[in-house]
Amino acid sequence: MTRVTAIVVDWNGAEHTRRCLRALDAFRHDGALDVVLIDNGSDDPAALAALADPPRVRVLRLPHNLGFGGGSNAGIAAALGGDARWVWLLNNDAEPAPGALEEMLAAGAGDATVGAVGCVLDEGSSAGHGRPALVFGGGRIGFTSGLPRQHATPVSTEHLDYLCAASMLVRRPALELVGGFDERFFLYREDVDLGFRLRAAGFRLVVAAQAVVRHRAHASQALASLGWDRHFTHSTVIFFRKHAARPALPIAISTAGRLVKRLATGRGANARAVWEGLRLGWTAAPSGSALRDAPCEPGPATTCASGDGASA
Repeated sequence: MTRVTAIVVDWNGAEHTRRCLRALDAFRHDGALDVVLIDNGSDDPAALAALADPPRVRVLRLPHNLGFGGGSNAGIAAALGGDARWVWLLNNDAEPAPGALEEMLAAGAGDATVGAVGCVLDEGSSAGHGRPALVFGGGRIGFTSGLPRQHATPVSTEHLDYLCAASMLVRRPALELVGGFDERFFLYREDVDLGFRLRAAGFRLVVAAQAVVRHRAHASQALASLGWDRHFTHSTVIFFRKHAARPALPIAISTAGRLVKRLATGRGANARAVWEGLRLGWTAAPSGSALRDAPCEPGPATTCASGDGASA
C-alpha cells in the first residue's frame, strides 16, 4: 500500500482551497491519501479550520505568512514525520482530474531514480488563442535570457529542468536527501531550484502524460500587482546567483525587460517594485529572505511557482 500525503498551502484563499479539497475527496487509489492543509498566516483562520476533516484532512496553522516554500516545508515536515512514501505538492487553486494521482504514481513506480513526477497542467484558455493552455510538467530555464520556458508538448526527461509545483509528486527518499524548498524563494522559482537540486543529486524528473490537473492561475491579476514584480524579480536574482556561473547576464537581461515594459506602459510603481526586488536579491545574505515580511496580494498561494516571465 502506497501512502501519499498531499500538501495544500493557503493564504486567504479559502474558496479555492475548498474546491481543491472537494476534488481530492473524490480520489481513490491503491493506498492512503492524507491531506495536510497549511494555513499560511491567513487573516481568517476560522475559514480554513472549518475545512478540516480528521483524520484525512488536518489543518496546520502557521503564525505568519512564510511564503509558498516555507509553508510547503511545514507540510513536508509533517508528512515525513509520518509514513508517507510520496509527498504531493498541490496548489490550492488546482483541481486534479480523476485518475491523476494513480497515473503519477505509476510513472514513478519501479524506478528509484525518479525523484519527482509532474503532470499535465490545464491552465485554462490562453489569451488570444481561444484554446486550452497546457503545461507538460514544467520547462527549461534560459541562462542567457533569464526566462523560463514552459513545455506545451511532451518532452523527454532530459529536457526538463524543473517541474511546476502547482502539482508535483516527490519521492520520500529524494526529499530526505536534498531537503524541501529553499526558503529564500518567498514566492516563485522555488520549484525550479528544487528541480535543479534533485537532478544534481542524481534523480530524474518525469511527467505522467495522462495525469491532468486543472490549475486556475490568476495570471492577469498577478502581472498587474506590485507583489508579483517584487517577488518574481527577487527570486530570479536569487536563483541565478545560486545556479549560474555568470549570474549577471541573465539577471540583467530579464530585469531590464521587465523594467522597460513597466515604464513604457506608465506603471512607475511596478518599475520601482522590480528595482526593489533586484536590489534585495542582489544584496541578500546566503540564507534568509529580505522580502519575508513584504506584502503580497490576497489570492491563491501561488500560480505555477516558476512563473513564465517571457511576456511579463
